[in-house]
Amino acid sequence: MEKVWTDSELTSSEAKQRPTDENDERWLFANSYYPGRSAEFQIRYREYFMPSRSSLTTHGTAYLYDRQVPIVFMMPGETPARHDSSIATADIAPTIAGLLGVPLPDGVDGENRVSRFSSSPVE
Repeated sequence: MEKVWTDSELTSSEAKQRPTDENDERWLFANSYYPGRSAEFQIRYREYFMPSRSSLTTHGTAYLYDRQVPIVFMMPGETPARHDSSIATADIAPTIAGLLGVPLPDGVDGENRVSRFSSSPVE
């Protein structure tokens, strides 16, 4: 084990805020923690460790190597381009909504990343 967080550490308002240090994963655990349903503590295993006795994989870890994946948007009128900056998987739906000109309801996770593209919303 690399780190263990308790119920009180995960339910504080500070824990749910996205940190400036992208290696601080506590907020990921805090935002997936559900009091009363989740265990009373959450475990972050050491890097590259799989808590399984079989050769199967899991859904990934909180480490950057599991959280950063390539994403491709193809749109009419866009010039192919590569952007090396990171976006979160939670940004995909708000970005597609932004490209389509669809308003998002309050409280949606993720951010609209349309500004990374040169086109205006599709009409």
